[in-house]
Amino acid sequence: MEKTQTQKYAESLEKTVRNHHTQLKKTLEDFQEMCRIVDPERHFPQEIVVDIRELYKAIQEKLKEIKSIELLLQSKYRQYYHRDSLRDRELGEIAFVAKNAYSKFEYILLQIEAKRKMKRKEQLEKGKKRKSKRKRARVSNWIERKSRQSDGKVLERQGARRSEIDRGKGHPKPKVRRKFREGSSEKPPSPEGGHRGLSGKVSDDYP
Repeated sequence: MEKTQTQKYAESLEKTVRNHHTQLKKTLEDFQEMCRIVDPERHFPQEIVVDIRELYKAIQEKLKEIKSIELLLQSKYRQYYHRDSLRDRELGEIAFVAKNAYSKFEYILLQIEAKRKMKRKEQLEKGKKRKSKRKRARVSNWIERKSRQSDGKVLERQGARRSEIDRGKGHPKPKVRRKFREGSSEKPPSPEGGHRGLSGKVSDDYP
């Protein structure tokens, strides 16, 4: 008996579901392997993050497409539709495993980002401490330099003062003493400490 156009279309829909199911099983294996590569304890290429998200989106789209086709077969082509319980169970498992793997993948990304932020924070704190330490060192050096300059000036003044004192001790002022020449009208000082000048008055010019 020749198949009708409706029957052929129903069979094509059923074939599409089978192909999607087979393809999903293979895609799920690749998806799980890619998710295992993302590990917070080791380096992985950043491009794989985009690939995982796109692949998960593709899996979800295939599952939705299968669901839509099955609903169409059940409603409009019921007489040509034969439900496959094993396939339905496997599709449910595919959806569950894919969701769990993707959730774990996103959680790992959050952990990695948290560690990254913590590392950046620690680096900033270390940078601030180094900057503060350098600033304190500059201030300390400036104070020390000013102190040395001040001490140097004090020592210089003390040295100059000491030199003046030493020069004064080494070269005392000579006492001026008058010389009395023979035949001079001036007389030497008297024993009482005075001196009679020409006027006959006692002078205290000499000690």
